[in-house]
Amino acid sequence: MKKLLFYFLVPIFLFSQNNLDNLKKHIKYLASEKLSGRMTGSEGAKEAAQYISKNLGEDFHSFQKFSFLSGNKLGKNNSLKITYEEKTISFKINKDYVPLVYSSSTKIEGEGVFLGYGISARDENYDDYENIEVEGKIVLVLRFNPYGKDPESPLSYYDRIPDKIITARDKGAKGFIIFTGIEEEEEESLSFKESSVGTDLGIPALQISQKRAREIFKMAGLNLKEIEEKIIKEKKPNSLPLPNLKISIETELIPERKTCQNVIGILKPRDENFNGKYILLGAHYDHIGLGGETSRWEKRWGKIHPGADDNASGVSLLIELYKALKEKKEELRYGLIFAFFSGEELGIIGSNYFVKNSIVPLKDISLMLNFDMVGRMKDKKLILIGLDTSPQVEGEIDSLSKNYDLKIVKSYGGFSQGDNNAFYKEDIPVLGFFTDVHPDYHMPSDTYEKINYNGMEEILKFAKGFLLNTQKVEKIEFTPSKAIPEKGGKSAMKVYVGTIPSFGDEVEGYKISGVQPGSPAEKGGLKKDDIIIKVNEREIKNIYDYMSAFKGKRAGEEVEIIFIRNYKTKNTKIILAPAKEKEK
Repeated sequence: MKKLLFYFLVPIFLFSQNNLDNLKKHIKYLASEKLSGRMTGSEGAKEAAQYISKNLGEDFHSFQKFSFLSGNKLGKNNSLKITYEEKTISFKINKDYVPLVYSSSTKIEGEGVFLGYGISARDENYDDYENIEVEGKIVLVLRFNPYGKDPESPLSYYDRIPDKIITARDKGAKGFIIFTGIEEEEEESLSFKESSVGTDLGIPALQISQKRAREIFKMAGLNLKEIEEKIIKEKKPNSLPLPNLKISIETELIPERKTCQNVIGILKPRDENFNGKYILLGAHYDHIGLGGETSRWEKRWGKIHPGADDNASGVSLLIELYKALKEKKEELRYGLIFAFFSGEELGIIGSNYFVKNSIVPLKDISLMLNFDMVGRMKDKKLILIGLDTSPQVEGEIDSLSKNYDLKIVKSYGGFSQGDNNAFYKEDIPVLGFFTDVHPDYHMPSDTYEKINYNGMEEILKFAKGFLLNTQKVEKIEFTPSKAIPEKGGKSAMKVYVGTIPSFGDEVEGYKISGVQPGSPAEKGGLKKDDIIIKVNEREIKNIYDYMSAFKGKRAGEEVEIIFIRNYKTKNTKIILAPAKEKEK
């Protein structure tokens, strides 16, 4: 009997060990220095795409190539000169100053004015712009806010650089200069990052070094440290005109485009079993390269962000899931599309491209499964996102979870997890697999040795079981989610509108990919593909303008929305709702 049991257990043990070994092998390679963080369009991302395609073997279908705006490069015409009476400071680019990616390309001259932290937050009784003239001037402002970097401070909602630029522009300033104050340590070297994608916010915008900022104030007979300390201590503005400070700025940023690719594989059932429908399994393989605006590392830029959990884990699991399901091909009734997306970190560019250029009719895709950050399981917790987008999906999960030693956490909402969004807006049910965020998220410390490989294997088994059980479901129906998104971080709006941004569309205005059911946007008649061009009297040219338009607004206020639909300008009025507080 013992001998028989031994022979029975050995294949199971070998299968499990092979899973673990393969998961480790994939992640170790994808998160290696060789691939340099797999930035979209980079050589590392191209090598990752080749690696994935080879692992799909004969079921590899195609590289789905597309171009995208990858960033900007500096043109020849960039300069900064500041004069006070007879004294002049000349600035060296990439050392003393750097144009911001939000800058327009132009040439200006003007008088300087110091505006503290450059924040106008009347709902918080704080306004650096109060009682000081800025029309036609070039503003100098401090980074962050009087409370420092505290994300819970009452002014953190207003202290992002794009918001400060928009505020300066809307107050009539012709230029914008920002610097890190004496009380804060400079976080990064001043070097222009050509891989950073920004949006022209309408005025030239620069960052200067802390050292040069001190020199400017000293030249004007002012003590920057004392000025800053007063604002921090009193939590009150201390803006100052600088009438004899003359500033000359010239900026030239040249947009650049690159090509990247989705990697597609198809596992088809036997002809006699095929029901004509597909389930798409997705995972993005790009990450953020050497860092940038979305890095959480204190220096932001200059070190490889390996992206082991985000999202080498999802790619690795999907490769092994493909292999496991290939062995069960005779049980398949739905065709399985394996889609490895690029451009997720830049705004789900790859999945949006797939939806517009699907290899099968979208109406034939019955369900989309997304695997994004599945490598840090704790206490056997697995978060499943979008369960309310199909009654059949939630029913299958409820039934299946009884057979697994996992703590399933249900999360509702279709617009909730990266590449899910591209499919949910097309009325396709979605189910996202996720093991939660962690301190290494978007950090150089997201490395392969920190992955919970045993946890990943459990997710692999669970996903395989779910997909095999789903083969017996005759029809997977779509139901719109009624979940209200939680209020996000410091950049999130304090009111709820319910529009969903359409990323990857290079249009002037704020294009929406859909609206949340029951939201103010839906009640106001807004629909998918509408382009919002005005909120009240505020012109909207991009997502930053749109977000800024709602700053200071409160639930219950009525706002007018001007938008373009089918080349015709229309308008509607909506009543703002309160944002849902994030659960702690």
